[in-house]
Amino acid sequence: MRVSAVPEAAPSLPAPGGELVRATGIGKSWGGTRALDGVDIEVRGGEILALVGENGAGKSTLMNILSGIIGHGGYEGTLAVDGRPGHFANPHESEKAGIVLVPQELRIAPGISVGENMFMGHLPRNRLGMVDFDRISRDARRWLRIFDMPCAPEDLAGLYSTAEQRMMMIAGRSQRTRASSCSTSPRPRSPRPRRTSSSPRCSASRPTTSGSC
Repeated sequence: MRVSAVPEAAPSLPAPGGELVRATGIGKSWGGTRALDGVDIEVRGGEILALVGENGAGKSTLMNILSGIIGHGGYEGTLAVDGRPGHFANPHESEKAGIVLVPQELRIAPGISVGENMFMGHLPRNRLGMVDFDRISRDARRWLRIFDMPCAPEDLAGLYSTAEQRMMMIAGRSQRTRASSCSTSPRPRSPRPRRTSSSPRCSASRPTTSGSC
């Protein structure tokens, strides 16, 4: 399976063209079940890809490999990020390389702000070691604008719909990525597919906004 996509222009996202992530010959079995067999996937700067398939097609397995949940040695094939081997033992290592997974299960704290949720676990600090709320507001507002989100960083996250909360998480994770941001969840928005590939099927799309799951 090989995937390419139409670049999505966004000034604060990676510039189109350069290869960021390449997976080659990825295979994984669970007992006697072959979840992935010889999967190739390439992600280039500025691309938004949609991984589409029926239950059991191997979507989550592929995302878990890319994000380090299934560590190096637990699957067949190779990963490369920016042309260097991606031997991730855990999600922390993949995140350091710029690959972040937005999980299907929402992890939103509804009683705090949108901005704080976006930076959860990575709250910026000022010189005194205190949480830098000005930076949270500034950076969150920029990423919400990139993803065309109709909310303010200061709003309570619980005021928004489940789909909007998921987009908050994607926007928040995107500000920490170098390579790609992935989700195993259904898409809250439905851009038209440009092309498809074999199972697990991948459709490359250009969203009407810049959101992607």
